[in-house]
Amino acid sequence: MELSALAGKNQFYGVTWILKLANMIINDFLTTANHDDDFKSSRAAQMQGRLQVLAAIYAIFGALWLFIDQRTLSEEMFLSIGFVRILMVAAFIVLAFSRTQRRSLWAVRIRLFLMNLIPTVFFVVCERLLENESSEIARLVYGYYPFVIVVQLAVFPLTIVEGALLALAPFVGMTYLAIVSGTVTDVTTMGEMILAMLLAALAIWAAVSQLRMLMYLYRQATRDPLTGLNNRRLLMDRLAEEEQRAKRTGQPLCLMMMDLDKFKRVNDTYGHHAGDKVLQRFAKIARAAIRATDVIGRYGGEEFVVVLPNTSAEKGLEVAERLRKQVEEDVILLGDGQEISATVSIGFAEMTASEDSAVMIERADVAMYSAKETGRNRIVLA
Repeated sequence: MELSALAGKNQFYGVTWILKLANMIINDFLTTANHDDDFKSSRAAQMQGRLQVLAAIYAIFGALWLFIDQRTLSEEMFLSIGFVRILMVAAFIVLAFSRTQRRSLWAVRIRLFLMNLIPTVFFVVCERLLENESSEIARLVYGYYPFVIVVQLAVFPLTIVEGALLALAPFVGMTYLAIVSGTVTDVTTMGEMILAMLLAALAIWAAVSQLRMLMYLYRQATRDPLTGLNNRRLLMDRLAEEEQRAKRTGQPLCLMMMDLDKFKRVNDTYGHHAGDKVLQRFAKIARAAIRATDVIGRYGGEEFVVVLPNTSAEKGLEVAERLRKQVEEDVILLGDGQEISATVSIGFAEMTASEDSAVMIERADVAMYSAKETGRNRIVLA
């Protein structure tokens, strides 16, 4: 009986682990749908830097390869392929030195697509030109291009979908050449395709592993480990960005400074584990009460801040009241059956044209303490 129960328990944990792994892959590594904007910008900057270095390397070695072509190709073929090669080198130089929005993920994706498309087009054109070339060495060397193209994906932190889509270019080129040459069912062609698929799978795995490490380091540096909210450093960075945007566009910017009422009493009465549960539950409620474009973070201890971009005081106060009411009505059940409820005091401020975010925070902080001194579980407008 005990062995059966143990086996059932192990099976349950095994299924739970599989479900957690599947959820992590879907949320973090399949697409960027669940990545927050700050991480997307950080990843875009990482990929942009690597892309520029790789493009410069390709440009240098592409130019140096002219000396190899000159010694292995006929004069007529050297001139033809040399012209195409110079165009490819020029394209890589443009990619290496052209300026773009370094923190725009879509801009970097387009450049990554070009990084794969340029050598693919070069490969297809050269293969067509070399069909009647007598130099087997040259034909063999140029045949390696699809493998180099898929392997380069390992340099970048990519999602599974991004890696798969970027890997399509060389496969389309290889398929086109196989069709026009009538070698689709040829054993050599099939072997090359399978090898390219294997290399692409390994490169995508390496790219996703990089993404996983980058995401782990990013969360360690920017997330509060207990609540999962933005930590104070990232919160202040995002507030500064929203301040600049508000002043540039003239849109309103509001802020809520929040403090859980009598939180020390929770820790003293029920223990710190119960206090952690209260903080986690509050973070979950607060996240659900605000918009995806709003910014929430743990300011320190039991204090939290919500930044409300492009939000008037009237609309922001509606959000604050909804959040306050949901916290008041929520009940946390402890393991021993005890119930805990909490309330929150909120200081609300809208940034004026003559102040900066630091002054706005100070005003919201004063308003929050006023809310606590006048009875708690209320909102005070600064």
